[in-house]
Amino acid sequence: MIHVTFWGVRGSMPVTGKPFLRYGGNTSCIQIDFDSHTTVVIDAGTGIVNMGETHHPIGRPYYILFTHFHWDHIQGLPFFKPLFDMNQDIHLIADQPEGWETQVMSQMSNTHYPINIDLLKSTRFFHQLQTLSCLKDRGITIASCPGNHPGGVTLYRISYQGQVLCIASDNEVSEFTPKSTTHEALKRFFKDADLLIHDSQYRPDEMPE
Repeated sequence: MIHVTFWGVRGSMPVTGKPFLRYGGNTSCIQIDFDSHTTVVIDAGTGIVNMGETHHPIGRPYYILFTHFHWDHIQGLPFFKPLFDMNQDIHLIADQPEGWETQVMSQMSNTHYPINIDLLKSTRFFHQLQTLSCLKDRGITIASCPGNHPGGVTLYRISYQGQVLCIASDNEVSEFTPKSTTHEALKRFFKDADLLIHDSQYRPDEMPE
C-alpha cells in the first residue's frame, strides 16, 4: 500500500494568511510511505520542516528524492530535524549531473546559515538515481523523465506492488514554453498511473506573461 501526505504544495515562496489555509503555505514536500517499512520524500521545501517535527520513526531511514534544486524545493532542508539525529540515516537522491550534492548542501554554509554542515549528526548518503539499488531491494522501482521547466526538472514514476504513482513538479505543458519532452512522451510516461501529482501553479492565461 502506498500512502501519500502533502506537507507543502506552494511554488516560489512560502505564504501566510487566510487565503492560503486550505492548501497551506509551505513549499514543495511530499511524503510517500510504502506499507510500514519505507519513507520516500519528494523535495525539501519548507513543508519538510513540519514533517520532521511530526514524523520521525525510530530506526527507519529517509530517502529524499529531488526533482530539481530551485530554492522552493530545497529551502526547508537545513531545518529538517532528523538531520541533527546521530541515529538517523538520510539518503539524498537525484537524477541530475554529478555535483548536485554541492548545490543542495551549500545553503548550509556560514554565508547562508549559522549551522555548518559539519555539525550535522546524521549519516548522509548521496545517490545518482540511475545507480540506486537500495530502494529496488525494498520492492520500489523509480523511473525518470525530463520535464519542461527553466533550468530543468526531473519527473518520477514510482512503482510498488502493482501500484504506480507519477510526480510532475513544475512541469509546464503550455505552448509558450520550450519543450524538453513532448506531450506525447509525457502521456506515455504517465500512462496507467494510479495517481498523478502534477504542477498547476499558472493558469493558461498567465503563461504568456
